[in-house]
Amino acid sequence: NVSSFKNLEKIYSEKEEHFGVPWRILIQRNTEKEHFGIFLSCAAEMDDQKMSFDVLFETKIMSNSTRKWSKK
Repeated sequence: NVSSFKNLEKIYSEKEEHFGVPWRILIQRNTEKEHFGIFLSCAAEMDDQKMSFDVLFETKIMSNSTRKWSKK
Protein backbone atom coordinates (compact mmCIF):
# COMPACT_ATOMS: atom_id res chain seq x y z
CA ASN A 1 0.00 0.00 0.00
CA VAL A 2 2.03 2.93 -1.33
CA SER A 3 -0.09 5.56 0.41
CA SER A 4 1.05 4.19 3.79
CA PHE A 5 4.79 4.66 3.05
CA LYS A 6 6.56 7.24 5.20
CA ASN A 7 8.30 10.11 3.43
CA LEU A 8 11.67 8.99 1.97
CA GLU A 9 11.42 5.57 3.66
CA LYS A 10 13.34 2.96 1.65
CA ILE A 11 11.68 -0.43 1.17
CA TYR A 12 13.86 -3.26 -0.19
CA SER A 13 12.79 -6.57 -1.69
CA GLU A 14 14.48 -9.83 -0.84
CA LYS A 15 17.71 -10.51 -2.77
CA GLU A 16 17.29 -12.51 -5.95
CA GLU A 17 20.19 -13.87 -8.00
CA HIS A 18 20.29 -13.53 -11.79
CA PHE A 19 23.32 -14.49 -13.90
CA GLY A 20 25.40 -14.99 -10.78
CA VAL A 21 24.71 -11.50 -9.39
CA PRO A 22 22.40 -10.71 -6.43
CA TRP A 23 19.78 -8.00 -7.07
CA ARG A 24 16.96 -6.38 -5.19
CA ILE A 25 14.30 -3.77 -5.87
CA LEU A 26 14.19 -0.54 -3.87
CA ILE A 27 11.03 1.55 -3.71
CA GLN A 28 10.72 4.98 -2.13
CA ARG A 29 8.02 7.62 -1.89
CA ASN A 30 8.68 11.37 -1.66
CA THR A 31 5.45 12.84 -0.31
CA GLU A 32 6.70 16.44 -0.52
CA LYS A 33 7.26 16.25 -4.30
CA GLU A 34 4.57 13.60 -4.88
CA HIS A 35 7.13 11.23 -6.45
CA PHE A 36 7.38 7.46 -6.29
CA GLY A 37 10.68 5.80 -7.26
CA ILE A 38 11.47 2.24 -8.25
CA PHE A 39 15.15 1.28 -8.48
CA LEU A 40 16.99 -1.89 -9.47
CA SER A 41 19.88 -2.29 -7.04
CA CYS A 42 22.92 -4.58 -7.32
CA ALA A 43 23.24 -6.28 -3.92
CA ALA A 44 26.75 -7.66 -4.46
CA GLU A 45 29.46 -6.91 -1.92
CA MET A 46 31.83 -4.69 -3.84
CA ASP A 47 35.03 -4.79 -1.71
CA ASP A 48 36.52 -1.98 -3.84
CA GLN A 49 35.83 -3.91 -7.05
CA LYS A 50 34.62 -2.02 -10.08
CA MET A 51 31.62 -3.54 -11.83
CA SER A 52 29.58 -2.44 -14.79
CA PHE A 53 26.25 -3.81 -16.03
CA ASP A 54 23.99 -3.20 -18.97
CA VAL A 55 20.48 -3.91 -17.74
CA LEU A 56 17.07 -3.94 -19.37
CA PHE A 57 14.12 -4.26 -17.02
CA GLU A 58 10.42 -3.51 -17.17
CA THR A 59 8.41 -2.00 -14.33
CA LYS A 60 4.68 -2.68 -14.10
CA ILE A 61 2.39 -0.98 -11.58
CA MET A 62 -1.21 -1.97 -11.06
CA SER A 63 -3.77 -0.26 -8.84
CA ASN A 64 -6.88 -1.51 -7.07
CA SER A 65 -8.94 0.25 -9.73
CA THR A 66 -7.31 -2.01 -12.39
CA ARG A 67 -5.33 0.87 -13.88
CA LYS A 68 -1.95 -0.28 -15.22
CA TRP A 69 1.33 1.46 -15.97
CA SER A 70 4.44 -0.03 -17.61
CA LYS A 71 7.87 1.30 -18.55
CA LYS A 72 11.06 -0.30 -19.92
